[in-house]
Amino acid sequence: MTDYYPVIARFVADLKQNTGKGRIEIYQRARATLLGELHSLKPPLTESEITRERLSLEKAIRKVEADAVRRKTPQRPAVLKAGVIEDMVYTVFQDGSIEAKLPDGTLTFSSLEELNGYIVEKGRRDAPTGPAGVTAVR
Repeated sequence: MTDYYPVIARFVADLKQNTGKGRIEIYQRARATLLGELHSLKPPLTESEITRERLSLEKAIRKVEADAVRRKTPQRPAVLKAGVIEDMVYTVFQDGSIEAKLPDGTLTFSSLEELNGYIVEKGRRDAPTGPAGVTAVR
């Protein structure tokens, strides 16, 4: 059984733009080429030998796709600190970004200043208003 991973991975690495569509085209060409090659061998291979080689190619394709997904998935920086302030659960990462679980959902901020700005602005928008749109002081 042949290991097709290095060949498929090299073709994918040579793509100008590594997209799902581009990879699918490579996989389809590889499948067709392999099948043609296997059926043209003399002496001919048995159906089980052909199936084994085709399964080996599919295994390589799955591995290349898993590699593509891993590279596409952004890696989170390490957690520096996590905790709860009032009802807000937060996580501070080493790159200074902050993930905060707020009533609006879980939001990510690039810095503490950005989170504070969001909270202040949200407070202004949610503040009760008096006559003629004047914001009431709490």
